[in-house]
Amino acid sequence: MAIKKRRDWAAIIVGLHIAAVLIGLPIVYGDYYYNILEVKYYYYCGCIITMLVALFVYGIIKMTREKRWGRIQIRNLKNVKILEIFSIPDLMLIMFLIVAAISTVLSPFKFESFWGNEGRFSGLFLLTLYTVVYFCITRCLRVRAWYVDLCLAAGLVVCIFGLTDFFNLDLLGFEEFLTSSQKANFTSFIGNINMYTQLVTIYLGVAALMWVGTKNKLRSIWYYFCLWIIYLAAITGQSDNAYLSIGALFAVLPLYAFRSRRGIRRYLILVVTFLASAKAVQWVSIQYADQVVAIHSIYNIIVGFEKLNVVIFGLCAVIAALYVFDYVTKKQDAQITPWLWRSWLILLVAAGLAVVFVLYDANIAGNGERYGSLQQYLKFTDSWGSSRGYIWRIALENYEKMPLIQKLFGHGPDTFGLITYFNNLAEMIDSYHLLFENAHNEYLQYLMTNGAFGAFFYVAFLVSAFALVIKRRINSVHIMAMLTGVFCYVTQGVVNISQPIVTPIMWTLLAMSVAGCRKDKKAVTALEESEFQTGDIQEKTEEIPPGQAQ
Repeated sequence: MAIKKRRDWAAIIVGLHIAAVLIGLPIVYGDYYYNILEVKYYYYCGCIITMLVALFVYGIIKMTREKRWGRIQIRNLKNVKILEIFSIPDLMLIMFLIVAAISTVLSPFKFESFWGNEGRFSGLFLLTLYTVVYFCITRCLRVRAWYVDLCLAAGLVVCIFGLTDFFNLDLLGFEEFLTSSQKANFTSFIGNINMYTQLVTIYLGVAALMWVGTKNKLRSIWYYFCLWIIYLAAITGQSDNAYLSIGALFAVLPLYAFRSRRGIRRYLILVVTFLASAKAVQWVSIQYADQVVAIHSIYNIIVGFEKLNVVIFGLCAVIAALYVFDYVTKKQDAQITPWLWRSWLILLVAAGLAVVFVLYDANIAGNGERYGSLQQYLKFTDSWGSSRGYIWRIALENYEKMPLIQKLFGHGPDTFGLITYFNNLAEMIDSYHLLFENAHNEYLQYLMTNGAFGAFFYVAFLVSAFALVIKRRINSVHIMAMLTGVFCYVTQGVVNISQPIVTPIMWTLLAMSVAGCRKDKKAVTALEESEFQTGDIQEKTEEIPPGQAQ
């Protein structure tokens, strides 16, 4: 007689929460764009509270049953080490939350710091919810590959709706009461184009990694379709911020892709598809100029490159030659020397140093004119990046004037707008007729509001989480795909803001990828294509202590 397998209700509850966030949060709305921030914030809070209530009820029921059956086990924690309970990312996140709590207590605006109601609702309350969700997911979830498909399916809805806005269709009446200038800055179910492209590039990172790494042909078709739609959405989204994530993705993806011949071929297809998508958007913009939204972004520099067609056809020729050669030699999925991706890493380091020099040369040495049209992106002025240069300047000036205790612990979570209101109001109104309530740089925002300690622990949390997942699950395609989506978010965080429209998606994906590193074998259910390496190399399933992050 077969033994009936007991359901893991904690994993089911957390899984339902993830599904509600990945599917519902991107598309839920109320009064169109007028209260979209509030609606998504309350929706996310509702998802978390529902999950916590369900987990609490399940815990009570489970404890009651175990007590009745005489199976309660009290763990002896006397000789347990802290790193056997918490991983390095766990500890960094706990420290980040503790600093945020201290910052709130010390803030002259305690109520506003707790709720974030003078900013984007990213006060101590929401930071606490992020932390609670992280621990619920990393402790309870069974990571399954279909979560990736769920994420991308919701992403396609967001992207396709954004594309219909590009054609001025306004299917659901979102733009009915917007002015012409507002219509250019709001799109899809997300609202502001910067937030829209921030979310779109998360989907791009997920789809790109899945396309490069998956072995199943049918699933490859699905991921390539997602990739194509996401490219079109990112390009027509009109925000320059998207190209920061796209460029970073193209830069680091070879470190993963250049480990097999299939990875090289698909990476080149990834690049040429983006360039071809840009040309397709250019053709549509010319042929249907009176029916589509005019695009003003880095896109114009890309499609304006005279040799772009030559590059596209050249890459296509290289890809075709690689396919023919690999087919004839029967090495379609053969692994290659690790020195290829290592050489790429060396090249990335050299490129990074070159970028640092160029920024120094353009800004400090005063040689910005030598870079021609790129000067507008390389030289930091008050007008740089839609006035981000100005916001960053006054942010650093205000930070410099803070007392030491605020330099260390900040002015209070999400109170940047209060800082600028009391210190820079006249200047902002005179110069821009606006009040800037956010630094438009997530890391600078945390430096100002959570202090040097808060910014440090936040970055340390991200870095240690990346290190843990890469070390333990680099062969799990779906887990690495989640992490790549997070990478696109944190890259764009340099010029974007944290808010409850997009940021919860990042926290969810990051927690899911870390959950895949949990020690129990139930944490990850592998598909036949879930190992990036092909042939005789299989994904390791040995138990890994949750705290063994390094």
